[in-house]
Amino acid sequence: MNRTAAFAGIIAVLFMSGCAGVSDFPFGGEKDYAMSVHFADVGEGDCAYITLPDGKNMLIDCGEESEENFETVRGLISASGKETIDYLVITHPDDDHAGGAAALIAEFGAEKAFFPDILRAEYFPAFAAAKGAAEEYGAETVISETFLCERGQDYFFMFLYPLGSGLSGSAYTDLNAAVTPTAEQINDVSAVIYLECAGVRFLFTGDAGGRAEALITEYYEAGLYGAILKDRDITLENLDFYKAAHHGGADANGQEFLELLRPANAVVSCGGGNYSGHPSTVVLERFMRANPEHNLYRTDTDGTVSVFIKQSGGYYVKTEAEYGS
Repeated sequence: MNRTAAFAGIIAVLFMSGCAGVSDFPFGGEKDYAMSVHFADVGEGDCAYITLPDGKNMLIDCGEESEENFETVRGLISASGKETIDYLVITHPDDDHAGGAAALIAEFGAEKAFFPDILRAEYFPAFAAAKGAAEEYGAETVISETFLCERGQDYFFMFLYPLGSGLSGSAYTDLNAAVTPTAEQINDVSAVIYLECAGVRFLFTGDAGGRAEALITEYYEAGLYGAILKDRDITLENLDFYKAAHHGGADANGQEFLELLRPANAVVSCGGGNYSGHPSTVVLERFMRANPEHNLYRTDTDGTVSVFIKQSGGYYVKTEAEYGS
């Protein structure tokens, strides 16, 4: 069992027993927060677990299927006191994002599940298993597409990408028409989600690349997202937290997009010594050019990265590495 899985087991036991201490990462002793976002250490994969101000929770991707990853994510959910998953998002069908979903759905169930519009699920067994589990356990299933929005107490989140099937320029159309989908076509359907609470803003990107960045920039500059929301708007400039796309790969995280965002904090979800060389040094340089004062967090060196949004606004960050030192 790796370090993250061990911590997950500890926090679940301590939280449920009412104990709190240094080992009770990440929730121990934390009371004054409206929302928490946990970029889970699931190796070379993606997973973010979110507790929302109205008591609901949200899970974006689950990492690759493994006992270690399952225990990590289960530990986070259990330690937060939740018994189910209110919002589940599988950004796209790659195994390192969708692989652990079926087992977690079987464990916790899901109230509402957002999936990409994949017509030939047999190409993606882990994705097919996740969607099948969601349907079996009674989740409301929704296709992820631009402008979908959920509002709650003091928060909202919106899908900025991808365009729905049948619309001109939809990445879904290209993927579903392909005889043998390419890695780029698969990544191009990644859901990109904006989440805001108490003025603190997050962007979750899956493995989205330049195609998504171009469309989001176009729609944002045209004011289309705000036109849909009507009573509020999204603000991408000077973003608080940016989940680096494609584990910090150079085929994503374009310079122009990063200079629009100028993120104060960048989080890279990647595995130690991964064969892809993530995060790319090119992307790390792009982060520096976009905002020389940004904070960089990496799950391969920091472990799970937890962000707590205060009731009064503002936030603070706790990392598993800090707790383990």
